[in-house]
Amino acid sequence: MIKRESTAPAEAAVNAHHRALRRCHGCGNYARPAAEASEGRLLCEKCFGKARRAGENVVELTIAEA
Repeated sequence: MIKRESTAPAEAAVNAHHRALRRCHGCGNYARPAAEASEGRLLCEKCFGKARRAGENVVELTIAEA
């Protein structure tokens, strides 16, 4: 009998990462959201830095760790 290791935990981690990605409103890349601009627009880290330097009203998102 051949034992095969389960790949379920690895697949779950990949799916969780994929679900965490959102499209950035600034550049259109898929990335984890770093900030939320006015009207609920999500921004990646690069666009968040640009918006902050430009003086736009952006709110940095914090991820609650369980």
